[in-house]
Amino acid sequence: MEGLHFVRFPDLAAIAEAVQPYDDGSMNGVVGTIYDHLKRPVPASWNSYFLGGVYHGSDLLLILTMAPMDRAWGLGCPQSVLGEITPVALKAATDVLAKNVLDLTHPHAIALVNGEKDAVDAFLSSWVEAAASKGTRLRVKAPAFEARASYATRETVHPPPLIKPNYDIVLATGDEFDEVFPLYLDFTKQAGPGTRALDVEEAHLRFVIAQGTTWLCRIDNALVGFIVLGRVTPNTIAVRHVYVVPEHRRKGIAEGLVRAINRYYLGMRPVGYSGIPEGDPAVGVKSYVCINTSTAENIYRRAGFLFPVRTADEEAAGGRDPVSGKKAWYRHVLRGVEPEQAP
Repeated sequence: MEGLHFVRFPDLAAIAEAVQPYDDGSMNGVVGTIYDHLKRPVPASWNSYFLGGVYHGSDLLLILTMAPMDRAWGLGCPQSVLGEITPVALKAATDVLAKNVLDLTHPHAIALVNGEKDAVDAFLSSWVEAAASKGTRLRVKAPAFEARASYATRETVHPPPLIKPNYDIVLATGDEFDEVFPLYLDFTKQAGPGTRALDVEEAHLRFVIAQGTTWLCRIDNALVGFIVLGRVTPNTIAVRHVYVVPEHRRKGIAEGLVRAINRYYLGMRPVGYSGIPEGDPAVGVKSYVCINTSTAENIYRRAGFLFPVRTADEEAAGGRDPVSGKKAWYRHVLRGVEPEQAP
């Protein structure tokens, strides 16, 4: 592909500005993470050269970022590119990206990359080749995590329930930390191995609640679940965690939480659920509510997310944005490289 060039961004604010035209449902993972980290102090040791993108003319094709304190690089691909770029063109773009990032770093700078599967696979292949040209042998590891990502819009959410459910959904405050923390720890254990130290989890949850996008579900004032949102950008917000205590599962509460939150942040009124205000969110009304998930796709699909239906032959049916007609989901992967032993 002719006309490809690499752009290095000096800091997080510069990259946030550069990706503003591409702030859509497919870029929330990368763009939202950048906005999340803009709210945190940047460590003095942070290297600003870990930020860059590949353009075709003036159009962004790929962006690679490593936000402070993240353990994986984020690889983003705009919706206008997803599904349209050919494998050959994608490999040409990842070759340019790998060569330029390697010139700024070193072969072991990249261990894990998170993003759309085809883009991540192509980039890691390019990275291994670029490292080999510098005399370093690497190999691509099996995926550490796989999921599918999608989004909901005003055109895909459902009407409010005819009868309000018997639970309230209320915004969490710092005063409720002690009540929420045990449920949050249970959620982290169920989410998989790798739970962090208690003081780290405590600091993280306090920060999350302080952002004003954590909602609690109560029945007769008893806490039975929560939904946490994050990665807030001017146009998008993401569902990060949904949890319901075991004794209240299979009652439609998780689906109700997601439906309510979708309506609230997409500006659909009335919201239709007790506890949620009818005014605009403090972070503003959004065009997309996004999610990455490896489970419960049926729940999220019923709540308005554009996940395709898995068919018997493993093909995916549907999953198109009703307005643009473009693909509204992608396969998400966390994958990396490691040193390869010489033969």
